Amino acid sequence: MIKKRIKSPLLYILFIICALGLPARAYADEAAYAGQALSRVKSVRYSVSGGVETFTVNIERYGDVGSFFLAEPARFVVDVKGVRLPDGQHTMEVGSNCIQRVRYGNFDAQTARFVIDLSISSEFTVKKGKGYIKIETFSGAAGVDPIISVPVFSISSASQAIEKNDPNADAGTAPSNPAASQRPLRTPRPTRIPRPTPTPTPARQATPRRTPQGTPPASPEPTPEMPATPPPIMPKEEIRLDIASDLRIIVSAKDGNTLTVMTPKGAASKAVVTESKEALRISADIPYQEIPGLSGVKVFHINSDVIKSVGISQPELKFVRISFEIRNRVGVKLSKAESQLVFKLTNLFIPNVGYYKNGERAFLTLYKTAITTIGEQPERFYELSQSGGGAAWTVSFDSKYSLAEAGSADIDDDLVKSVSIKREKGGTKLSITAKRKVKLVIFTKYIPDYNLTETTVSIVRPAEFPERIVVIDAGHGGHDTGAVALSGKFEKDFNIDIALKLKERLSQQKDVRIFLTRDGDYFVDLYERAQLANELNATLFVSIHANASTDNPDANGIETLYFPMAADENAFTAKKFAELTQRNLINQLKTTDRGIKDRPNLIVLRRTDMPAILVETAFVTNAGDITNLSRSAYRKSVAKAVADSVQQALKIY
Repeated sequence: MIKKRIKSPLLYILFIICALGLPARAYADEAAYAGQALSRVKSVRYSVSGGVETFTVNIERYGDVGSFFLAEPARFVVDVKGVRLPDGQHTMEVGSNCIQRVRYGNFDAQTARFVIDLSISSEFTVKKGKGYIKIETFSGAAGVDPIISVPVFSISSASQAIEKNDPNADAGTAPSNPAASQRPLRTPRPTRIPRPTPTPTPARQATPRRTPQGTPPASPEPTPEMPATPPPIMPKEEIRLDIASDLRIIVSAKDGNTLTVMTPKGAASKAVVTESKEALRISADIPYQEIPGLSGVKVFHINSDVIKSVGISQPELKFVRISFEIRNRVGVKLSKAESQLVFKLTNLFIPNVGYYKNGERAFLTLYKTAITTIGEQPERFYELSQSGGGAAWTVSFDSKYSLAEAGSADIDDDLVKSVSIKREKGGTKLSITAKRKVKLVIFTKYIPDYNLTETTVSIVRPAEFPERIVVIDAGHGGHDTGAVALSGKFEKDFNIDIALKLKERLSQQKDVRIFLTRDGDYFVDLYERAQLANELNATLFVSIHANASTDNPDANGIETLYFPMAADENAFTAKKFAELTQRNLINQLKTTDRGIKDRPNLIVLRRTDMPAILVETAFVTNAGDITNLSRSAYRKSVAKAVADSVQQALKIY
């Protein structure tokens, strides 16, 4: 990235104002603060340099600083103790392709809260220094001047208190407080585009759902807004990523699948290029000196029909690594010169369609497609037909709902023979031929990382007597990171590690098949998780999560959640499953026992038709718990205790 030092920022700002007529807005609060012992915020400033967007909060002094990520809608939250702001909520509009705005106000009498509303999910770092706190994210957004650093602050007061995080609302699940969905100050969903009137299709018969014992039926959750017409995947102009003054990546505007890397003279010819087909990634290690300010992996979202993103890192100071994450199997043609690498990528699969298969998990992704709405009872814009005893399926829909192109592919794995797409007379037909009886689970989702809608068609093999299926659900994934730990790591990463360890322990069980709702870092809709379990005719469902409480950092321990259901006292219920699992976890881990809790509003528990539990393995906001959770031995012990519980439950149920 380009980093320039400006000897006189004030002169530079005045030059920008004079040349472009931009209003320079700064804010320094002069209002009186309640409580003289609390610190004063001098100013809040937004700046961008080299693709790094920074909020700088200038504070005389401050106490503890905590941060966490919230999904749906995406926002990053920073709490600063020992600080009080003027009454009301204040808003700074930003409008970059990553950040919509920052809102801040008083969370409680001694805590200031800063909420960054996001257009796309992004990683943040919080840097603390004497007299300031910096909140940074690397967006690499095209169209953002890499050297402008102007305080652009606007303030608007509101009578409402800034939105509080509901400690009872598990990240990625429905809030336990029914009024939560009506709170003010939520970031709006993407603007709803009027849908074309679909051809009427037979409505799917709703499956009767369980009603909690002693509680009224849960009211339907509001359907999120979503664009019916997928947005364009590539910008019209050429994408140029300036890593340094002599290191640049150019993505072709013509097809989006040609990448040119400009390097210092002689560096390109010495580059080492590797291709990992399993990980769908191509990497180039280019000799280069240390790049100031580059830490970790910086990601640029490209979003062509082949390329998802470009990542830049520096594992060693002697070279820079540029990696391209791709959607499907591709052909790669590489040409090298002294100061130039050119990658030409050719899609070897169906354009705008991806296929993923790992173990039991198999699904097609139709990029730039929306053949259902999003929510608990999605409206369906397709017709489904089957033949061959459930081994051959056809999904038919109007072509206006999808940009998937015609083509075919011979998959020939242990589940699927082939896939084809035909487009004719305004209609599109997706045909899937499997090697045995399967069912399809079709969901449309909005992916904020890539600003597009996509439809996932999961291909599942339901249980057949006498086998039984246990569904393991690793919470969160993809842009939905879950809670952010004190260590800066994401909850989703702990969840998937435990889920994989649990699968490994249970895989040896005879006549039991293990199904993971996700086995990697990708997003799965909450209703989709539940429907996958139902279509599989699963016997048990276990969701793995971690807890968080920024209000009470001393909160610690393990708890197991379940859906309360009316049943015969001799039946094996979700409550009995939760009691069994909680007991084994505490005996195994010797940690704080928070007991079992009924949660009738959690989607993955309420919408599943078999005994289902959600295990909160630790508090990522507690110093002791996150130390434990960060140890592989602890996560193995969690997996062992849950595996023992599943095996015991299978003997009973």
